[in-house]
Amino acid sequence: MTATAVRELVVAGDAEMTDVGKGFLYGCPELTSLDLTPLAHVTSVGDRFLSGCRLTALDLTPLAHLTRVGDMFLFRCRRLRALDLPPLAHLSSVGNRFLYDCSRLTALDLTPLAHVTGVGHEFLFYCSGLTALDLTPLAHVTSVGNNFLCGCSLLTALDLTPLAHVTSVGNEFLHRCSLLKALDLTPLAHVTSVGNEFLHRCSLLKALDLTPLAHVTSVGNEFL
Repeated sequence: MTATAVRELVVAGDAEMTDVGKGFLYGCPELTSLDLTPLAHVTSVGDRFLSGCRLTALDLTPLAHLTRVGDMFLFRCRRLRALDLPPLAHLSSVGNRFLYDCSRLTALDLTPLAHVTGVGHEFLFYCSGLTALDLTPLAHVTSVGNNFLCGCSLLTALDLTPLAHVTSVGNEFLHRCSLLKALDLTPLAHVTSVGNEFLHRCSLLKALDLTPLAHVTSVGNEFL
């Protein structure tokens, strides 16, 4: 049986295992059922955890001790319709491409990210099914990487207040959030650097007050 043909899997192994390396079940596109219970003591998972799997649902409760996830966590799990993140309440670090292109998710509770201080590149990139998102748990974040919420095209409103401690935003911040009708930039008053394509192709924005960006000293290409 090849890895690409696996449809159902119960993870078994050392009950005291605390670390999962790179590429855990990466490239198992037919996987539809997975029990993570044996990972109950894991505190760290490496890059590409379940990347590209076609799971429609996933119970993360066994990962309650997880403090770090590497790059591409659940990358392109396009069939996931719901995901309960609160069991990951001890997370302090998330890598790049967190939930990248999980396009069928319509809602997401970011509460477990309350201890995270930096958001990597392509955070929730093209999670185009999200209709609303509460950023309140990101209140301790000071830096935002490239492509933050890029392509979240069904968001009609977004409160940036929790990002009040952010001092720099990367390229394509809210790029292609094409249904946003209004946006208050006041929480970004401490930002000094803005990357390329800031709010680029947010075509329904009718008015935008840039006054809060008074401390910005560097602006990338294709601003707005």
